[in-house]
Amino acid sequence: MPQRLSYGDQYLRIQLLESDNPSTFAPGDTINGNVIRSANFYSPRATITIRLTGRAKVKRDFDKSPVYRSRYTLLDLSQTLFHGPLTISQPRSWPFGFTLPTCPSPGLVRKSQSFPKSLLPLSPDTIASHPLPFSFKYHDSEGLLTFVEYFLTAKLHIQQDLKKNLFRSAAALSAAAILPITVSPAPHGELVDQNPKLHSITASACSHSLLPGMNHTPLSLKQNVKKFFQCSSVPHLAFDVKLAIRQTIQLDLDAKDPVSIMVGIVPVGRNAAFLNGTLCQQGHFTWPSFKLRRLRLCITHNFDTYNTRRYYRLDWELKLEVGRERVWLQGRQSVTFVGPCGFTLPSDHCTTKGV
Repeated sequence: MPQRLSYGDQYLRIQLLESDNPSTFAPGDTINGNVIRSANFYSPRATITIRLTGRAKVKRDFDKSPVYRSRYTLLDLSQTLFHGPLTISQPRSWPFGFTLPTCPSPGLVRKSQSFPKSLLPLSPDTIASHPLPFSFKYHDSEGLLTFVEYFLTAKLHIQQDLKKNLFRSAAALSAAAILPITVSPAPHGELVDQNPKLHSITASACSHSLLPGMNHTPLSLKQNVKKFFQCSSVPHLAFDVKLAIRQTIQLDLDAKDPVSIMVGIVPVGRNAAFLNGTLCQQGHFTWPSFKLRRLRLCITHNFDTYNTRRYYRLDWELKLEVGRERVWLQGRQSVTFVGPCGFTLPSDHCTTKGV
């Protein structure tokens, strides 16, 4: 189930009209081009057709597990560009144009259903409301391969009883050309609401090191034993750690702060669970200077197709040191990536971000 690769020769090839990015289109765009024949040969009856096909495929081949395959045809449009005699003359070309639909074909999707459980509803009205999936490919070392692809196929059809006598080259008998195209996601409006999710975790530290002047003093054996058993005579410091992490992130090459994490620490002064400990003086926070390194991540938009679901999860970990006592906090949340504002981003674009 490999993806289609670009192919063309002297007998038939596909050429798109010149533009800034001739092989990338958004739903609703028109794909214009020409099917070109360069070789000189003659046929009294021939037909040249071109077809636009879109499909979503998945193959899962894990060790000691049955091979799972799934395929959905998203669209299949065809045009007849020529029907008649081909003469020995100068190279000829036939123009074509396809308007890329904004949704999959309900009939094709329902007909090509290859697994009882689809990730999306398959009623005709629901399929017509689904956006056309953009081009996508993912594979890993564990045997999972999934992709959404679109490609043009041009073919030269010859009447059966004329093939043997009228062609001097065997290549002309199966003249065909393939040209993959990229369907990019539709541009997204400016993201006004960052939709942060608030995490609130109560943490505490228990040690004699919390006392003023004891920060750099080694603890005695007796103090360590009391600390281990968390005796009531050992000072306790309780605090709430609050984190605000964005749930929706907009892909933008010029973004200086793509993933912002806001951290706040609030002392717990009225929590009955910690009132039995020794109260300490009000402390202060010293934030060490740090620099987030830049990573090259291949990130696309969140999307759902009939056999593929692309989503992201952010795992975070926070380490705090309070009076030589270390506190580890961790959590996770789902994150949604949306397209950049005002222009489309290729689906296979690798963006470099600070994380």
